[in-house]
This record gives sequence, C-alpha cells and structure tokens, in this order.
Amino acid sequence: MNNKLFNLTDLSSEFYSMVRGALFLFFIYHIIIYFLNKNKVYLYYSLYSLLLYIFLFSHTSIVNTHYFYHYTDLTFQLLAVSFYFMFTREIVQTNKNIPRWDKVLLKTIPLLWILSVSLIFITVFLNKNVQINLFFIIIFGAIIISFITSIKLLDIDKYHVKLFIFGSLTYLFLIFITLIINVFNIDNYVLKLGFHRMFFLYSGAFIEFIVFAILISYRYREMLEEKTRIEMVITKNKIESSELKMMTLKSQLNPHFLFNILNSINNFILKNQVEEASDFITKFARFIRNVLNNSNQSTITLHEELANLKIYIALEKIRTNNGFEYIEEIDNNINSMTTKVPPLILQPYVENAIWHGISQIQGDKKIWLKISETNNYLSFNLVDNGIGINRSLELDKLNLYKNKGTATESAIFRINLVFNRKNVTIERTDITNQGPFGTRVFISFPKIN
Repeated sequence: MNNKLFNLTDLSSEFYSMVRGALFLFFIYHIIIYFLNKNKVYLYYSLYSLLLYIFLFSHTSIVNTHYFYHYTDLTFQLLAVSFYFMFTREIVQTNKNIPRWDKVLLKTIPLLWILSVSLIFITVFLNKNVQINLFFIIIFGAIIISFITSIKLLDIDKYHVKLFIFGSLTYLFLIFITLIINVFNIDNYVLKLGFHRMFFLYSGAFIEFIVFAILISYRYREMLEEKTRIEMVITKNKIESSELKMMTLKSQLNPHFLFNILNSINNFILKNQVEEASDFITKFARFIRNVLNNSNQSTITLHEELANLKIYIALEKIRTNNGFEYIEEIDNNINSMTTKVPPLILQPYVENAIWHGISQIQGDKKIWLKISETNNYLSFNLVDNGIGINRSLELDKLNLYKNKGTATESAIFRINLVFNRKNVTIERTDITNQGPFGTRVFISFPKIN
C-alpha cells in the first residue's frame, strides 16, 4: 500500500486519488454553503473545484480512453481557469483594489468560455494535436494574466490578499513546471526522478485549494465582522435619529415656549379679543403640526422651512405687538421649492435673536435673513441689531436666561447629521463694533436638490 501511495509516477496511485477526492469534497462543501448564504465567493470556488476535478478525473484508468474526454478534457481545464478569475474578482475585490486591471479580467472570462467551446470543435473538425497546441497558447496567456494580477495585488496590505497571492503564485509556478515538461518533451527524464509530470500540477492544485479554503474562512469572518459593524452603525443612526426627533420636539416645544403661547392666548380671551385669539390659535396649531411633521424628515424644501419660520415670526410679532421688523432676502438663482435643507434650522436662531438680542434694546428692532448660493453651497446670513452675543452670554452667566442653547444645539446636530459633519460651517459672531448691529449667525452647507 505504501508503495502505491508514494508511487508518484502513476496517476491512479493514492496520492493523486487523494488530491482528486479533496477537490470533489471542496466542491460539495462550498456549494452547500453557497445555497445557505448565497455568497458568490462560494459558488465560484465550488465550480472552480468541480471543473478542475472533472479535468483531473480524466487521468484515472476508469476513463483513460473514454471518448468523451478525448474532446473535452482541456475544455474543462479552461473553464476551471475562467471560474478561477471570477473567484479572484470576488474574493480580493479587484473592481475596488485594481479597477483598471479588473476590466482586463472581465474581458478575459467570456473569452475563455468561447475558447473552451472552440477547443471541442477544433478536435472534431481538425485533430487533437491542433487542440493541444492551441490550448498551450491559451493557458500560457492565462498564466501571464494570473501572474500580473498577483503582482498588482502586492501593494494591498490585507491578510486575505496576501494569502491569495501565495496560493495563486504557488500553483502558477508548479503548473508552469508541468507545461515546460510537456512542451520540451522531457517526461522520461522526470519519470526517472520518480515523478509524473502531472505531479506538479496536482501538488500546486492541492496547496492552492488548502490556502484558498483558509482564505475563504478568514474572509468570511471579516465579512461577518463588517456586517456586524454596519449593523451597529445602522443601530446607532436609528438611535441618533430618535434622539434627534426628541431633541427637536423638546427644543421647539419646550415648557417655557408653550407657557408663553398659552399665556398670550389667555390674554386675548381676557380682553375679549376673540378673532385675535382664534387667529393666534390657528397659527400656533399650524406651527405645531409642521414641527411634528418635519421632525420625521431628514430634509425638507427651503420653501417649507421658510414658511414655518414665518408662522413662528407671526406668533412672536403678535406676542410683542409688532415689536420688531423681519426682513428676508433670497437670491434669484435659488429655487426654494426644489432646494432641500435640514428641517427646523433657522427658527432657533431667530428665537435667540428676538429674546436674547433685540428684546434688550430700545428703538427699532430688526432681524435680517439673507439666503445665497455660491459654488453650489447654500449660505444663510442672519443678523440682528440686538445687544450682541457677548453681552447675551454675560447675562446668561448671571442665569437671567436659561436653556437658550438647547434649540440651537439641536439645529447644529440636525445639520451635521445630514452632511456627516463634512463641509458644514456654523458661526456666531458679535458685530456690535461694526455699526448698529448685534449678532451675526452664518450657516453654510452643500446645496441639496
């Protein structure tokens, strides 16, 4: 038995049978896993194993002279190479890591399918020798493409890519030895050394498939970790979204705001101003409805944002007996009906401007809002002629005004969430030294259509 096992000159010996059996087991195992999780890596790897097994099975004494293999043995080997390239693209993601070379692989795969079928017709209409000669040319080209692929992947510093390169280059080197022996017709010399020329191909295939099995296992673990990470990010985003909704409602409908609104309604009723009370309640109801609706959206149109802001300003004007003037200017090139913005981002700053800026001065009280677009960025300039942010912060330290930052923090959070904290500018500047002005708020972020 030991003599048969180590008789490397006989393709029916146990060593070669063991390699063929291992390839068939690889096929069975990975095709089952494919049907369980539908991952293409397992499909391509299992078909690669199967086709190579079918090719190697032609070496057994059972089918050594079989009519079927006379025409198809080399076809199966080329088909195996095509699925090797498909496996390569999937396992090392050549479309991402080496995108330009990936186009070569994409063109090579269907070309190999066409050539594989052509080999059968060449044998039928010409002869086996022509098929073999053409096969050598094709397989040398495939080896060169495989070698270049491995070289181009050397710069990718990932463990599974390194494993792939090792397995591929080992197999390429050993199959190249097999081809050299065949091309230069030195089979007898190799037999004297105790090896069949196919020993190198079998050994290379066995080593490669062992390495690839480890590679797939490692890659599967990586994909599971990536899936877990993505699920955690999604869960985190959902939590942040829920927190954002709560922050929005809390900031827009805080007890102090609600108390002042209800107190204003009560004053209208006590003064028997029924129409004013009704108008105020209608505006307040619309404002509440918009806040509730918009809190569920990541973006709304600029028109919706400004419409809700105007309702809020109308409420505050009623409460202050038209105690301030609001001036709004929008660039003509901005279409407010299609331009999208994060919801409820302006009202908190206007509220600050009213109650912590212009309410502390005598005389004309004004708030200016200018909306412009430059280089595909949307900019909001909100200016008031109040006491300025520095003086306002001093009063805040004296606890004269509490919790005024909650609403603006919520607005900042909403903006950063939409744009992932990139390309966003939010500035508040005291401009009392620049004339009859108080605070300037500048907000800028990429335009969304």
